[in-house]
Amino acid sequence: MRRTADQVVFALLYSANVVMIFAHGLFGLGSVFTGVYLASLTAFLILVGWWFWRGSNTVDYLVAALAALFAISLAVHPPHDLKPVALLVLSLAAYPAARGFGGCMQKPGFVVTVAIIVAIGVIATLIAILRPDAHGTVMIFGFDHGAALFSTLVGILIFAFACSSRPLFPLSMAIFLSVAVFVAAQVHLMFLMLLATLSGGAIISPTRLRRFSVISAVIVAAFFAGSISRGPIAKEFVGHFKEALLPRGDIASIQEPGSLAPRTTALGCPEVDLNNPLDVRKRLYKEAFGLLPSAGLTGFGLGRFRDISCIGTEIHNLILQTAIEFGIPAGCVLVLALFCVAARLLQLAPTEPEALFALLSLTFVVLISCVYGIVSDSDFMFLTLGYASATTCEIRSDDRSAHSAIHLAESQRATAQ
Repeated sequence: MRRTADQVVFALLYSANVVMIFAHGLFGLGSVFTGVYLASLTAFLILVGWWFWRGSNTVDYLVAALAALFAISLAVHPPHDLKPVALLVLSLAAYPAARGFGGCMQKPGFVVTVAIIVAIGVIATLIAILRPDAHGTVMIFGFDHGAALFSTLVGILIFAFACSSRPLFPLSMAIFLSVAVFVAAQVHLMFLMLLATLSGGAIISPTRLRRFSVISAVIVAAFFAGSISRGPIAKEFVGHFKEALLPRGDIASIQEPGSLAPRTTALGCPEVDLNNPLDVRKRLYKEAFGLLPSAGLTGFGLGRFRDISCIGTEIHNLILQTAIEFGIPAGCVLVLALFCVAARLLQLAPTEPEALFALLSLTFVVLISCVYGIVSDSDFMFLTLGYASATTCEIRSDDRSAHSAIHLAESQRATAQ
């Protein structure tokens, strides 16, 4: 019973961004509630999870080194606003909060809690889509990115289902409905990344090829169904993709009359269409890679890229932002931490469902962080990293216990003889 309660709390922290949509949009709660919510759940999980840690590993030390590099950069470049610093501290604290809970994300307490939250999101999104005035981006409780946040949780539930032995048919219907609704709400990249991650999982674990193939087919069917249900919106997405690929001089030729989202140019760089997220990210990454050689050991400082960029926004790439705002060493340490845990999971994933789930979840979250990630709002990524690290330690500990039991049994047999 105690562990079930821990799983529910873990699920509530893992779903924190979605919970904030309810808190702010429905109940009008502000940043104080956000801070109390994140701090209390994180502290609870650290205190409870400490008793279930299965030893330390390389990733623990790398995350500690990353925190030290963050602190040095903040000391060298004091931020103007302390709120992002507080959120950054809470994001880093998510790693130790998850370290005592290896394997819990496939347990009923976690899965049921997240499934309830997703179900509420599906209903809210469907209502928003069916409103007579819903012609562009779907607003969920006043937030235009609500559907994307709910979609990340859909991906985690799909991985939990794919790595289990639960019956395919009933849950496939739930997958189809949720994916179709969120695609109709203009969430496309998230499910393309989800499909790419599932494809990798099928290659890593050939014994689950049929299961992964069926789930992928359901997602593809739902993707097309959701796109067809709002044809003009899907056409707009294709137009955005074409616009991002074409040379700057050809932009005007593909801007169609009566477009749902007419071009809105950035003041500092008029060739960028602010209504095209792909075009915006193309420009942001170009600026980020241009600044990378000048980032040095401590970076430009938290939030400084937004002041430098002609678009005036974050990079929306967690790894690049870490390297540019906190220094190249910090970016390298983050990449190394991700690589170390992924390499270990890759060894275990073909035979261990828990490791396969952790690897798929981490891959998916890293892909999301490379498109939407902000370092001061990265608790989702550090929770997943901590969970993946805990899973490797738990499997290693279980293997040692099994070997010890076998050795003890053989010793007792030899003594008896």
